[in-house]
Amino acid sequence: MNKEFYRHPDGKGTIVYDPETFVLTVINENDGQVVRVNVGPCGMLQIAERMTRAASEIFQEEEDEEN
Repeated sequence: MNKEFYRHPDGKGTIVYDPETFVLTVINENDGQVVRVNVGPCGMLQIAERMTRAASEIFQEEEDEEN
């Protein structure tokens, strides 16, 4: 069963994951493109860590620009 991980607030994209098949699907609803990638549990943790780090860096840069 697919689990929705993220849906863009304006409906521009969705990310879903099927834990039974280890398939991560990224859907670009603007142009209809769909990308599927096989990612197991360890890969999901690596993606989560890297995305968290990237988001933190972006927030830090924005904060630095404000000061």
